[in-house]
Amino acid sequence: WIQQRCGIPIVLDVLHHRCLNRAGRPLDEALALALASWPPHQRPKIHLSSPRTAIRRLTRNGTDYLQPPLPRQHSDFIDPFSCIDLLRMARAAGMRNFDIMLEAKAKDVALLRLREQIRIYAPDLAQHVA
Repeated sequence: WIQQRCGIPIVLDVLHHRCLNRAGRPLDEALALALASWPPHQRPKIHLSSPRTAIRRLTRNGTDYLQPPLPRQHSDFIDPFSCIDLLRMARAAGMRNFDIMLEAKAKDVALLRLREQIRIYAPDLAQHVA
């Protein structure tokens, strides 16, 4: 709706889609719609992150509390299997190429690790990951 009214391309955020998808739209459909919102001469972008799984240590009034992670918090690294599933889904559906912007606390180290993990766990995709 926003893209149709404003003409601004949609950047799909996979984690936010998973957390806030009240309509139950499948990820492949959301990705296809986002990619279609980009002009043919521009390479689409998406955001990819993994939810934080580490326990949170909070201190209040000098007392430590352990809390579970919040589902919308970003992890230090990207789950390689979620990324591989996303890439395979997009390729199987014949979707156009797109850039993936990683949202991970470990920044460049997370990117380098993900590239290596894709080479190990999905060598068929390694050539498509720059």
